[in-house]
Amino acid sequence: MRILHTSDWHLGRSLMGFDLHDPQQVFIDHIISVVKQEKVDVLLISGDIYDRALPSLASIDLLSYALSALTKITKVVISSGNHDSARRLGFGKEIFENSNLYIKTTVDDITKPELIPFDDGQLAIYGIPYLDPYTTAGLLLERDADGKLPQASHHSVLDAAMKRIATHRKDVKANKTIVMSHAWYAGEKPLESDKSDSDTNIGGLGQASLDLLKGFDYAALGHLHKPKVIEDHIRYSGSALPYSFSEKDVKKVSYLINIDKDGVKVEEAIDSPVYKTMHVLEDTMENLLKSEKYKGLEDQFVKIRLKDERPPINPKIALADRFGFIVEFLAESIELQTKNFEEIKLMSPEDLVGTFLTEIRNYSADTWEAKEIQDAIQRIQAGAPIENYEGNECSHDEEDAPEEVEA
Repeated sequence: MRILHTSDWHLGRSLMGFDLHDPQQVFIDHIISVVKQEKVDVLLISGDIYDRALPSLASIDLLSYALSALTKITKVVISSGNHDSARRLGFGKEIFENSNLYIKTTVDDITKPELIPFDDGQLAIYGIPYLDPYTTAGLLLERDADGKLPQASHHSVLDAAMKRIATHRKDVKANKTIVMSHAWYAGEKPLESDKSDSDTNIGGLGQASLDLLKGFDYAALGHLHKPKVIEDHIRYSGSALPYSFSEKDVKKVSYLINIDKDGVKVEEAIDSPVYKTMHVLEDTMENLLKSEKYKGLEDQFVKIRLKDERPPINPKIALADRFGFIVEFLAESIELQTKNFEEIKLMSPEDLVGTFLTEIRNYSADTWEAKEIQDAIQRIQAGAPIENYEGNECSHDEEDAPEEVEA
C-alpha cells in the first residue's frame, strides 16, 4: 500500500497582498499527477487545508476541484488544523465517506479510524484534529476527586487523545497504524513549572511531547511549514508552498510511504513544483534599476531593502517597472529627533523649516532651496499673497543638488 503525506495547503493564503491561487492550483495539479503516477492508495492532508476559518469562494472552488479529481483515483483522509473551521470543513463528512473522502474534525472522530486492508493485513489511520485546549479540555480531560479539571494545555489534551486511541486500538485488528496530528511536538513532556502555552508556542500552538507518538508505525504531522524529519517514521511534511520569506530556501516536499508485511518505509520525498523563486535584494536604487546581476528576477517574488542614504521620492513605483512582484519594500527609515519647545521658540523661521527638511529627507536644503524658503517666509511676514507665487527659476548648483536617479 502506498501513502502520500501532505499538510498545510493553506488554500486562500496570499503573500503580502499577492494572490497565490495560481501557485496553489499548480500544486494541486502536481499532487493529482503524483497520485496517478505513483499509484497512491491513500492521500493524507494533516491540517490547515484552508488558510482561514471562513474561506473565500475561490478557495472553496479550488478544494472542490482537488477533491473531485482525487477521490476518483484514491482515498483522501483530512484532519482539520488550527486555521480551519472544523464545523465548516466537517460539513457532510458522513456522506462523503461513501466517496473515498474521510474528514476528521471532532473529538469523537479521534476513535473513528479508517481501516484499509492491504496484502494480508489491515491499516488503521487515526486522524486527530487540531485540539484547542480551552474548548476541548472539558471533553477530553478527566476530573480529579474534587471535580476539578487539570490545567488545560496542548500537551494535556493530546495526551488524553492518545490514551483514547491506545484503548481503542485494543479492539481493532490492525497490523499497522498511522496517526495524523496537527500540533507542535518537541522534546519531552513540558513541566507544569514551565511557561504556559501562551508564552511558548509556534503559530499559536503550545508544545506537546514527542513521547505521545510512540507506538505508531508512522506519524503524519502538520503545522510546521518546513519539512522536518524527527525520526524516520515521525515527520512534518511542511506546507504546500513557501508562504513567507523565511521559507525562501526551503525545498517543499510530500512524503511517499510504502506499507507492506515487512513494515513502513518512506520511499521518497517528492519535490513540489516551484511557481516563483523568492529573493531578498539589498542595494542602491541605481543598482537595482540597472545592474545585470538582477537579470532574471524581474518575474520572481522579491523583497527589497533600499540602501540609499538619500532615498528618492516614491522609489517603489520606479522599481516596479523592473520588478513586477515586489512582495515587501523597505527603505532606511529617518529617525526624527524630539525637539525641546524652548529651543524651537528661539529658532528663526528659516532655521525651523530647514531643520524640518533635513530630518524628513535626511539631507539639508541646498542654496537655491534656502533662498526660496527665505523669500516665501518674507512674503508671508509682509502679508503678501502667495496663491500665485511661482518662485524663481531653479538654479541648483551642481555640487549642491542631491543625486537624481533615472526611473
